[in-house]
Amino acid sequence: MGKKKWKTKKKTKKKTKKYQSLQNRNHLLRMQILFNNKNKKKSLLSLFARVWSVLVLISLIVTMYLDGTEMFDIFQSQQLPNVDLAVFDYTEDGHLYIVHPDNVILHKITYENVVNNYLLIPINLAIKNQEKKPLEVVRIELRYDRNLDVESKGAERIDPNNKVLIFEHNIGTLEGIDQYTPIQTVDVLKIPFTFVGTPTIAVAQDGIPFYVFTIVGFGEFFSKKIIEIGVTVYVKDRPPIEGKVRYFFPPYIDVIFLTDGSELIYEEVTQEDIYLFSTIPTTEMKVLDHWRKRASDDGLLYEYYKTEDESGIYQIIFIENLPRRLFVDIDKDGYLEYEIRGSQKNGIADRKIFYSPPILLVDWSVNAIP
Repeated sequence: MGKKKWKTKKKTKKKTKKYQSLQNRNHLLRMQILFNNKNKKKSLLSLFARVWSVLVLISLIVTMYLDGTEMFDIFQSQQLPNVDLAVFDYTEDGHLYIVHPDNVILHKITYENVVNNYLLIPINLAIKNQEKKPLEVVRIELRYDRNLDVESKGAERIDPNNKVLIFEHNIGTLEGIDQYTPIQTVDVLKIPFTFVGTPTIAVAQDGIPFYVFTIVGFGEFFSKKIIEIGVTVYVKDRPPIEGKVRYFFPPYIDVIFLTDGSELIYEEVTQEDIYLFSTIPTTEMKVLDHWRKRASDDGLLYEYYKTEDESGIYQIIFIENLPRRLFVDIDKDGYLEYEIRGSQKNGIADRKIFYSPPILLVDWSVNAIP
């Protein structure tokens, strides 16, 4: 019995040692797991801190960029738009060219202007965006003296002081290109004007006579010799920019048988043209006007007939009893469709010229002979 109890106690002691060893191992394992967990937490915290630092840095950069952009936009919104304003006109062949707004000279006066005593001035403006970015919601405001007669395609605004006429024209987006954008005739000025014409007949080297006018206008307006138009350019989110367009009027305007922009079409003369040129005026024609006078300066004898029949109205100029120019108004509307010229000393027609469109038929006065 004693031996058995001793043996039992010995086995229990061994089991207890094993159990304690397992406990120690488990404790160490738990300690290692806790240590590893702590390291993992530190790594995660470190990673999170790094990511957070990057996000904060990105946010700071974006904020600085937005603030800088906003500050630039605010700065730019306080700057005047960089635009150039000019006036354009047309060449004889219909192409556009730029005229500086301070040097617009009125040089196109038609016979209709002279006969009806008024001037029609088209306001042809051109604008150029000199910035790299497009300018948005661009509009132009034109201001005129209240006494002027303005025909406008724009929207009329009301001057609170009732001193000027105001018309506004929308342009839209203006691209930043190195070219002028023409704004087709926005306004037309119709100005009463009193003309007095002093006619003179001048003879070219080939013997063809020309009717030359020195036209003089009178009145308070003409004495100023200038029309000034105020211009304001508005751009979205930018301050407006103001300028002026000045139209200058010369005191004297020489007009040599104006063609009013008509195209001259030359054709061969026919036998019928030659016969007409040599027989007008005929006895069957009604004489509307006739004069004959010898010039005091060159001593040449001039004779003029204006006649009419069923086929049209005719004007013919003789120099030393030879026909030189025959003007033909076929439909009797006061406009010249074509003319026949004779430059030879034998009085035979050698040139035929059509006008497209027809021009005003002007009566030649005996007072043009010096």
